[in-house]
Amino acid sequence: MLFGSLFKSGKSGNKPGAEIVLSPAAEKAIRKRRWERSNTYKPCTVIYPSGFKRRGVVMDLSNRGVRIRFTERAGLPDNVQVSVDGANGPRNATVAWTDHIDAGLRFQA
Repeated sequence: MLFGSLFKSGKSGNKPGAEIVLSPAAEKAIRKRRWERSNTYKPCTVIYPSGFKRRGVVMDLSNRGVRIRFTERAGLPDNVQVSVDGANGPRNATVAWTDHIDAGLRFQA
């Protein structure tokens, strides 16, 4: 997993607030980002072309895309609509990647 992290502290075990150490590949990927991302936690609905609706939570949001976490692992079609609770209507998006229960979606212009 590209953005995996390792929690380190002076004591054994993972502790909240511990220093986060990223792999060199993860640091490089973050530096290459063209759009500012903000961490968020907003409920959303992903709407399939068939009309099926799937609930999730927005974890990261930028002008160009979103990272969504779902409660279960399931496939996504290539193109969906994303409706974030509290936002103005759904946006068309293309699935950029999926990893277990997370998915990265790129908003279409």
